[in-house]
Amino acid sequence: MGLGRPEVVGGQTGRGGAEKPGGRVPGPTKNERGPSPGRCRGTGRAFAAGLNRLRRTEVLRSVTETAIAALPELLGRADSPASLMAADAAAPAEPAEVIAASCAALVAELLEALDESVPGH
Repeated sequence: MGLGRPEVVGGQTGRGGAEKPGGRVPGPTKNERGPSPGRCRGTGRAFAAGLNRLRRTEVLRSVTETAIAALPELLGRADSPASLMAADAAAPAEPAEVIAASCAALVAELLEALDESVPGH
């Protein structure tokens, strides 16, 4: 079963609910669809705030800096390894190109926000 509409099995949806009258299978709930595209703007800044909290914690500083340094290589482009893995994981519910490009855009926004939050950058 994909992430889109639940399949109907014996009059039941894949989520265990009943098929709606008239044979219409209910679509995903609001939480299953995820945030609307407009609500995703600024997500990089939100991630940056969390990463900056980790950077300020002595025991987490080193691993956080290592993870941030790996972001451009792993997710910085639509054809980066982790961007492609995310696209494969979301298939077929979402177009692979959209997911891969979204990963790259989010990382670009995140890295920009991190640079803005570090004095001297």
